[in-house]
Amino acid sequence: MLILNNIWFYIVVSEIISLVLIFKTWAGNDHKVLKIILSVAILIPFLGPLLYFFVADVPSNSLVPKNNGPRGSYTHGFISMKPLLKKIIKDKDKDKDKDKEKSKESEGKE
Repeated sequence: MLILNNIWFYIVVSEIISLVLIFKTWAGNDHKVLKIILSVAILIPFLGPLLYFFVADVPSNSLVPKNNGPRGSYTHGFISMKPLLKKIIKDKDKDKDKDKEKSKESEGKE
């Protein structure tokens, strides 16, 4: 209980977290001025690590690209390919029908 009541324990834990965040900040691609300002702000006990998550530009881990193109850019490719895809499906259906007819004919001959 003595450790949990001691304010210095929390300050030390906060500063360790701050050091990790400072290394993470300096590894990023931000401007040096922003890195310096953010590093100073992060060193504030308790508030610094919290401030980091509001101020820093933390990249998302999403593997899906953002839709930064014009409206409909995702569906445009599919819409333009739709007639070709329909033709391919239709041709495959015709081939299946021909195969069925051939198999019926070969069964009838035997």
